Amino acid sequence: MKCVPYGLLAVAALLVGCGGNDPEAAPIGPVEPPAPTGPVFIEAVIAPGGIAPTNPADYVVQDALNIEVGQTVQFQLVSYADNGVRTVLPTDNWRTNDDIDLYGQIGVNSGLFTASSQAAPVANFVGTRYRDVPYSAAYQVRNRAAILVGQVTDTTGAPVRDATIEFYNSVNQLVGRVRQPFQGNFRAIVPLNTTAFVVVSDGLPANLRRAFTYDGRGYLTGDISCAAPIEGPLSIGTNTIPVVRIARTSDPEPDLDGCGL
Repeated sequence: MKCVPYGLLAVAALLVGCGGNDPEAAPIGPVEPPAPTGPVFIEAVIAPGGIAPTNPADYVVQDALNIEVGQTVQFQLVSYADNGVRTVLPTDNWRTNDDIDLYGQIGVNSGLFTASSQAAPVANFVGTRYRDVPYSAAYQVRNRAAILVGQVTDTTGAPVRDATIEFYNSVNQLVGRVRQPFQGNFRAIVPLNTTAFVVVSDGLPANLRRAFTYDGRGYLTGDISCAAPIEGPLSIGTNTIPVVRIARTSDPEPDLDGCGL
């Protein structure tokens, strides 16, 4: 239709005929991306062969501070609803502070990160923007070592999201740290001489006690003198440890028999 304005009547015809008030007309200009449904995180998803899984059920989320040399992961900006549903937010402006790609290269559009053969002595940072809001997270490339896979849950079996675990050697030196993702399973890279761990008290939900059970015994959170032993020896590759269960405040207080009490 050709719109020719002739006075006020023609202006009215122009609005209707050219889609000014047409509910079926295509929107003009950029469309606002959807708002997050809950807390927003940057997470690293393992991407074998440089290809991230297309089925969300196949995602293996690992702590970004535990990326192995030569490994490829895809950084994703995700939000979690109250019911735990994970939504990947569309973003394509990924950057790191490693300007010379010393520890790896990231795809600006894809978020795919391939670690170099050089481990980083300290953490770096990866970032992106969504709905004009900046998000960032720490990541670190580590030398290949033992991989510890496990899970922290409450006594109902529900994952304790965002729980942090610290790992120690036989002389109580801190040798590793991992944050359990919202998804509920942690994957840590630790030296072969790792002998024990503790669950960090800070950040645990208020409805959980500061005590946990592991391999049938009770331990205090945040107390290296009451660390839980890891059966050794560990080996290069994947090592699975038993589930760590944190008591709820509504549960009986667990016996701290792992602490010798």
